[in-house]
Amino acid sequence: MKRTPTEAVAGIAIGCLKRAVTSRALVSFLLAVAAALVLLAPGPARAAVPFEASLSASPSSVSWPEETKFQYRLEVTAGDQGLDATLELPPSPWGIDGLDGSPFSVGRARLEGPGSIKVIPIAVPMILDRAACYRGSRYFPSLYRLILGPGEKTTVVADARLEAASLPGLRGEILASIQPKSGGSGERLTAPLTIGGRQDALIKTRFTGNSESRVIQLTPAGKFRLTGTTDPALPRRMIAIEAVRVVPTRARQKVRLITVQTDAEGRFQTGKLSLRGTGTWELSTALVDPGELDGQPHCAGVVNVWHRERRATAAALLGHTFVSTSVWGRDMKNRRIRLRFFRHAEIPGRPKRPTMVAHAGCDYLGARFRVRKSRLRWTGRVNGTQISCRTSHDRWLTHLLRRGVRAKLYGDQLILTRRNTEIVLRRVR
Repeated sequence: MKRTPTEAVAGIAIGCLKRAVTSRALVSFLLAVAAALVLLAPGPARAAVPFEASLSASPSSVSWPEETKFQYRLEVTAGDQGLDATLELPPSPWGIDGLDGSPFSVGRARLEGPGSIKVIPIAVPMILDRAACYRGSRYFPSLYRLILGPGEKTTVVADARLEAASLPGLRGEILASIQPKSGGSGERLTAPLTIGGRQDALIKTRFTGNSESRVIQLTPAGKFRLTGTTDPALPRRMIAIEAVRVVPTRARQKVRLITVQTDAEGRFQTGKLSLRGTGTWELSTALVDPGELDGQPHCAGVVNVWHRERRATAAALLGHTFVSTSVWGRDMKNRRIRLRFFRHAEIPGRPKRPTMVAHAGCDYLGARFRVRKSRLRWTGRVNGTQISCRTSHDRWLTHLLRRGVRAKLYGDQLILTRRNTEIVLRRVR
């Protein structure tokens, strides 16, 4: 008859007890019992490993601008329970203070092996920060759902490309991360990528007296100075400083501000500069003669040149009509927004109240409005014509003006903003 583990331990104990006639035998008895209990005790539960992964670049080196293509290769092995995880291929940062974007662009991932991979849509605002200094690629993170069966091994492959020359301080590496949906511990992976070929100098520029912000606000008569350095230090080199007006978009203009020479340590400083045209100007710096360097223009700050701000009030708007010159946050497809402010009585004989009529290329929409603490919004019932175009911006504009926008007056310009939306309008009457 087969004995249970407990019966086996008892048998060992009784056998030793029969022989325990001396103190030495008693010690042997106790040691035997302890050994038997250790043998029968269950061992520690082994934690299940959800996956194993390793990341590499193939080839492991690229060269600008001749050999720029490579691949992300992520080898993943699922554990005994299989794998259902979120895979992210985030942008690789430059690793340089004040520099945005990524040295690499990455295409859609695919599998070489079993399993399935699907794109997870990401809602990303399309407006990029005007004050940011972008270089190389501006791509957003790529998210996927990766599913593997128990013990399956596969390779995630994504085609990539080097988008700009190397700069001093560049952290040459690619990134990936895996997070199981079951809530287990994820893993962030890095792999080195050697970047050769043509290099470039990093031109670091700032506004004199303004070491932190990359944006300054001026009136048309305002003056500013720029100061900067080169890395590595480039002595006695000419640097061209230019400005491009990006707002209003219809008044796009490029101006060569000045050309300056670096000193023996690669530093430079301009005299007083000014921009006559109102709007938003993006500054850039570049070596006049790059020589062996790549010579791509560098960001050098943003200058907003506007007339002095006036508080937007109903009294300041009434009697005027404004037409948009640029719209950020909405593709108007070459259509303009027109706002007219006047006093109107809905019923003859009743008091005339402040009224705003809006038009974005389809229906005319109107309602009473008010301005409180520079916030402009419709307050009454919105009435309008009923043309009902197939493609119109009426619903978007109605929603925007009902919720309210921040209103500022700069000379003959009215600026309306709300979150990621900015409408610049010019007074036409």
